[in-house]
Amino acid sequence: ADGFRTARLLAAAIAELGDVDLVLCGRQGSDYDQGTVPAVLAELLDCALVTLASDVRADGDGVRVTRALPAGEEVVRASLPAVVSVSNELGQPRYPSSRNRMAARRNPPLEKQAADLLNDDSPRVELVQLFVPDVQGHGEMIEGDSPAAKAQALIAKLTEAGVIDA
Repeated sequence: ADGFRTARLLAAAIAELGDVDLVLCGRQGSDYDQGTVPAVLAELLDCALVTLASDVRADGDGVRVTRALPAGEEVVRASLPAVVSVSNELGQPRYPSSRNRMAARRNPPLEKQAADLLNDDSPRVELVQLFVPDVQGHGEMIEGDSPAAKAQALIAKLTEAGVIDA
C-alpha cells in the first residue's frame, strides 16, 4: 500500500548499483493501482521522468520515448539519467533459450532485506480499509412514439431529479 516506501527501497538499491542511466518501471502496480512509484523514484533519484511509454530507444546522450496517450502518440526526448514507466503496448517479450535458463539456475539471485537498504524502513502510508463498494445500478427504458417524444420524457425526468433546469 505504500508506494513511497517501495520507491525509497528501489532508490537505495539503485544507489548501491552505482552509475545507472535508465530505470524502466511498470506503469502501475497490479495491487492498488496507485501508479506513484515511478514518479517518486524519479524525484528521489533527481532524474527525468517519462510516463506511458510504448517505445523506448537510446538517442545519443538521452532517450527517445513514444508515449501512448488517449488522443494518440507523442514522441519526447529526455536526458539521462531517466525513469521511464512503460505501458502494456511496449514490445514483445523475449524468452530465454534453454541454455540461458540453465545458466540462470546456477546464478542465485542477490537478496537484500529492506533494513539493509534503509535505516528508517517504517511505512509512511497505512492501509486503513479495503473494500468493494456496493454499487446499485438502475436502468430505465424511456418510452415514446418518436425520438422527440423520448427526448422530452428524458428531459422531464432529469428536470424532476434536479439534474438540469429546463
